[in-house]
Amino acid sequence: AAPEESAAAQPAPERPPAAVDALDEMAAGTWDADAFPEVAWTDVDALLDRADRTRGLARWPINPLSSQMQQRCNEGVMALWMVEGLRRDEPLGFPSLNPLLLGGEDVGDWHAESERNQPRAAELYRRWWRRVAALPADERRAVDPLAGSVIGWH
Repeated sequence: AAPEESAAAQPAPERPPAAVDALDEMAAGTWDADAFPEVAWTDVDALLDRADRTRGLARWPINPLSSQMQQRCNEGVMALWMVEGLRRDEPLGFPSLNPLLLGGEDVGDWHAESERNQPRAAELYRRWWRRVAALPADERRAVDPLAGSVIGWH
């Protein structure tokens, strides 16, 4: 085979899903804070891979219906919120007012409470995805990953 043919036969390097690119833009501070990122079912594995990360985000989507001015958000909580946005399929994309995982013991600081709940929520979302990944989208959406836990989205 000619060199150009064998080069053409090589698969293109796999790009990260657009949802992961959105997380990187949020960390870099270049995300348009008015828009909720587009998320596809094919993004869920990559988002759940980042669900334990604690890297702070410089900018993140802000729900226009929320009156809460959130001071900080980390990558893992945002990854979970993006999965929840896909699951809930709301018209504006936002699954709740804020990317905050509240519930359990009130520590007096919503951000600290959300970060404390992040590992458990990540575990619950991974368990949910293992159960529903092969189901049709409407059936996936019907199963709440946080059902039965004290954790919920604010």
